Amino acid sequence: MISTELKAQYQSRTKQIQFELHTVRGSTYRSESNPGHERLNSIIGIKIEECYGGMLSLVEAIYGRNSTQYMHLGDIRQRSLGPINKPSFGPDFERLRDALVGFNSNLMNEIEFNFIPNLYRTAAGSTFGDFLSASRSALDDGMKDVASVLASAV
Repeated sequence: MISTELKAQYQSRTKQIQFELHTVRGSTYRSESNPGHERLNSIIGIKIEECYGGMLSLVEAIYGRNSTQYMHLGDIRQRSLGPINKPSFGPDFERLRDALVGFNSNLMNEIEFNFIPNLYRTAAGSTFGDFLSASRSALDDGMKDVASVLASAV
């Protein structure tokens, strides 16, 4: 289980992102039909990208860069907007925002119900496994004393 303080920080950040995503929900995306909304759409796009960046940082901190969650978040952006260097507003940002709301809701639930992997436990398990393997190898080589010392470390 993650520490209470870290859990509170994660919960606070996901709630902040959720609020920011919902503030742009009722905004217009019709820059083609109404040029007066172009600046608003630009601000909305920036806000959604800011939320995406915040979620990306949070997911990387919780799960790591090579996690399924991190890669899935990148796929959400790619499917919604295309390449990162393609300027896009309108319904594309609406799709991205909706996908981020769902992803963030799931992340909030995983934090709330302690579904986040415990990195300490994962690292400790790997280390203990190494000690047991070394102990087994020493026992196979006839070194009972060494094997017992290694096994007792676990």
